[in-house]
Amino acid sequence: MTLKLSACLLFACTVVFAVAVAPAVHAQTANRIVAFVNDDVITLYELHNKMREMTGIEANQLRERSPIQYHDSRLKVLERLIEERIALDKIKEIGIKVGESEVDAAIERVKRDNRWTGEKLESMLEADGLTVEEYRKKLKEEIQRQKLVDFEVKSRIIIRDENIEAYYEENKDQFQRKPGIELATIFLTSRNPNDSQSAAELEKKGAELLERLRNGEGFARMAEAYSDGPAAKEGGYLGRFNPDQLEPEIREVVEKTPEGGISDIIIKPNGIQIIKVLDKGGTGVVPLERVKDAIHRILFNQEVERRYKKWIEELKERAYTKILIE
Repeated sequence: MTLKLSACLLFACTVVFAVAVAPAVHAQTANRIVAFVNDDVITLYELHNKMREMTGIEANQLRERSPIQYHDSRLKVLERLIEERIALDKIKEIGIKVGESEVDAAIERVKRDNRWTGEKLESMLEADGLTVEEYRKKLKEEIQRQKLVDFEVKSRIIIRDENIEAYYEENKDQFQRKPGIELATIFLTSRNPNDSQSAAELEKKGAELLERLRNGEGFARMAEAYSDGPAAKEGGYLGRFNPDQLEPEIREVVEKTPEGGISDIIIKPNGIQIIKVLDKGGTGVVPLERVKDAIHRILFNQEVERRYKKWIEELKERAYTKILIE
């Protein structure tokens, strides 16, 4: 069983954490070194744990099923571990710090996205053989890597309007109108719904975000940066709905909001919500202005992946690495 962290991704993808108890058959080789990375080492025990984490199968079971697949997976996972070690060295060099409050916030997002209580999270950790302290350490390292990518890669990317327009022209079949209402949202969670001061501060923050949106800032980028909702990493995109599927309050807001428009703040029992009406259905191609944010997100993520691969390869070329297995 695994735990999923949807908030801390390098490329808006899910990171799965799991720790396996090393099988007895590998007891003699648990401390065997399989690679050197600068002044650090990677052990066979770490490699097998990472293989289980990424494949969901114990390494010895994978080897019994398919020696060829085991061999290929082992080398790929080892490369991943080497990249993580090199990234960690860069984190130390730059001095990237992560506070306990950031780890707390990440844990709260995991609980909210999975609809878990604290007790449920602890039981899931126990099932994975992981203590709360170990899990917090893993989250902290993942947040550090995210900050590193933000600093070294994302901050240097500019997506120009002409690139967005070219993608739109080349992929108009992706932007055909469909029946139904298409929505995106920014949701801010109230940490203490019963505290009036906390509620007032949350409304103030929501009003500030709404003003920025109406002054032209991109909804998808704002959702990624500020939303606590499960769709935050998709720019707040909720999908397409039949109006009858919407709760009455939201349906009323959508009816009053023009296509492409942004709602006022909606007060909810557990927070506040802002909705963007992306599409109200119809025929033909969705206008470029309405899909610019979505195209920007597609192109940005593609560029992040391309540049990250190039950047990590450059770091590997400058690092000392030696692999001791074939």
